Amino acid sequence: MTDINYDAIGIVVMHLGGNQYQVRFDDGAELVATCQSDENVPDGSGVGLLAIDGGWIMQVLKG
Repeated sequence: MTDINYDAIGIVVMHLGGNQYQVRFDDGAELVATCQSDENVPDGSGVGLLAIDGGWIMQVLKG
């Protein structure tokens, strides 16, 4: 298994519908990210963020 070097780490604020989530950084900045899986990510979950052309994708941090 390969460790992923995320571009940022954040916390899910709310589900916006589909695979879209509002995510907040420690400094209070927020963005909209797309979840890579179809799982429902609960508010308050820690996520790793990867910058891509035109947006952000997120993965739930385990552990």
